[in-house]
Amino acid sequence: MTVNGRELNFLVDTGASVGLISKRIKGLKKGKRYDNVIGAGGKLETYFCNTFATLGGKTFSQFLIADIDNIIASIRHETGVEIAGIISLPQMKLYGVEIDTDDNLIRI
Repeated sequence: MTVNGRELNFLVDTGASVGLISKRIKGLKKGKRYDNVIGAGGKLETYFCNTFATLGGKTFSQFLIADIDNIIASIRHETGVEIAGIISLPQMKLYGVEIDTDDNLIRI
């Protein structure tokens, strides 16, 4: 995805109910606090993200800014890939993202 002109890796997570973006990404426009997110590590301090991301010509919104350093470290350890955020299932549905498990393809 592209955020503020930078190309960043995002994890596609069909089990995620909200999209998250790392609070470490520079230039994010932080909105109001959002207190209802509980992840595997417990309750997250999150804020609405008023910065959009683009992918395949589509503009994605509805991210929450959060400290996801533990998730980033885990993904980096397992795959060698540094992610900046997570795309959730509701976002995928909203923006017409399709996952083809037979061909291992993601279509936008």
